[in-house]
Amino acid sequence: MPSSKVFNVQPIGNVTITKKRGIKRISLRVLANGTITVTMPPYVPYVIGQQFVKSHTEWINKRSQSIHNLILYNQMPVGKTYRLRITKGSTTKARLIKDSIALSYNTTLNDPLVLKSTKLAVKRAIKKESEQLLPNQTAVLAKRFGYNYSQVVVRPMKTRWGSCSSKQIIALNTYLMMLPWPIINYVIIHELAHTKHMNHSKQFWGAVAQMEPNYKDLKKQLKTLQPQVHSFYI
Repeated sequence: MPSSKVFNVQPIGNVTITKKRGIKRISLRVLANGTITVTMPPYVPYVIGQQFVKSHTEWINKRSQSIHNLILYNQMPVGKTYRLRITKGSTTKARLIKDSIALSYNTTLNDPLVLKSTKLAVKRAIKKESEQLLPNQTAVLAKRFGYNYSQVVVRPMKTRWGSCSSKQIIALNTYLMMLPWPIINYVIIHELAHTKHMNHSKQFWGAVAQMEPNYKDLKKQLKTLQPQVHSFYI
């Protein structure tokens, strides 16, 4: 089982450091709720994790600022088919109605309860949408480029846009629906390439390039848009 401890790392604040089996390197994340986490191999001392956090202070500050900038507005597009429709009401609630997320609020749009209600509704909307669209799109791209896989699983993921197991099961993040189709296609292509190359070798990136010659630019765009999408995470 993973072992976690919370440390107060100045000037950052509280940081959760988790030791986990199977991890080969230290990774750092700033979650959508502002929580800072470090995951590292079980044999690495906790003090090394704290030093790793301190060495990334500037990145953490920039990341923390970007994920809190969720600004809701009427007719905001959500996924590929939904729109956020906002009205003033006597209570705060958000629900799916056909192709809309109907948000009613009685305080302000940046109220934590309003944001949480909206994020929950967005999560439901893109889950429904991703289950309808992502498996089909994977099948289309696999057929076009001559790749095979055993299954497509769609679920919310906080650390990855996609993954591919040794059994060729491709998992895709439901929040992909918040991204443009060219970037979604790049993520799917990335995982299809893993069905033949379970690494990030030259052969792997060569396979990606054959399917999507513009993959480097799309990869950069994905990193740029990632904070914006992560602001919708709960």
